[in-house]
Amino acid sequence: MRPFPPCRPHAIPAVIAMILTLAFAIWLIPAGSAMAQQGQEPSAHGPAAPPPVAETQYPANAGPGASPPSNTLRVGYFVLAPHALEKGDQPEARGAAIDYTKMVAGKMAIPVTFMELPFSRLMKYMDDGRIDAALFLVRTPEREAAYRYPDHPFTRTRSAVAVRADSPLSAVSAASDLMGMTIGYFELGYASPFILDAGIPLERITGSENIFQMLLKLLVNHRIDAVYSPAIGALEYDAGILAIRDQIRILPLPEPEIDLYTVFGPGVPDGIVSEYNRVHNETRERYDTYLQPYLNPKAPPPPTAP
Repeated sequence: MRPFPPCRPHAIPAVIAMILTLAFAIWLIPAGSAMAQQGQEPSAHGPAAPPPVAETQYPANAGPGASPPSNTLRVGYFVLAPHALEKGDQPEARGAAIDYTKMVAGKMAIPVTFMELPFSRLMKYMDDGRIDAALFLVRTPEREAAYRYPDHPFTRTRSAVAVRADSPLSAVSAASDLMGMTIGYFELGYASPFILDAGIPLERITGSENIFQMLLKLLVNHRIDAVYSPAIGALEYDAGILAIRDQIRILPLPEPEIDLYTVFGPGVPDGIVSEYNRVHNETRERYDTYLQPYLNPKAPPPPTAP
């Protein structure tokens, strides 16, 4: 039998390194197998991260328009000063209708949240169930068929047009007074019978900012001839904010006042709608106390207790 050749001293470190490498590889096999069984990929840079947690909705099978688990009244609105002001960087929604709705919700003992939306999205959000109610809707046969109205509006207003101060038009007595003018208004917004019945064309304009302030800016910059609004107060308030009251003339239209409602979507529980209606019937005469502080800074604030 041939003897093993003598081991050279310089080869010993290499042999030891091979043994250590083999032992480390054997030790890794169970760990990698356990990770694989848990659905994790072993990592060369340390322990594998846990699997991602899927984001869930409530209830688990709910669609994007489902109501949250809490009994919260979600109210959408578009900017219609002084009833609802542009939120901007303010932490909360502001305006007379916002304050009034908070009071009503307090008496209903239900939390309320507000979402400012362009009018075109406001109606879609209510149709999709993303909001429960919308402010400032006029009653029309089409809307009555789709939504639920309370017994009474929360306020009434008059329609009007704003023209530049140098306009030859000093009053509106007939539809013919407005024919031939480029009259700005926002897309999909309600137009009163005086406008619709006479077929007065409106230049429908989209915008995400305060729409009436944007329209008034177009007016004073000679981009349009007039601005229409079913709520005269919006023109008066926003003209004051823009400090252009002396540059324009606001002319009421010769038609009856317009009722503005809080309107509920079809998926809102009957109990919430009926309870709102009950509280609103008892408190609607107080709306003016919420409106006056926005029109007159010296007016006393409305009561804070529900």
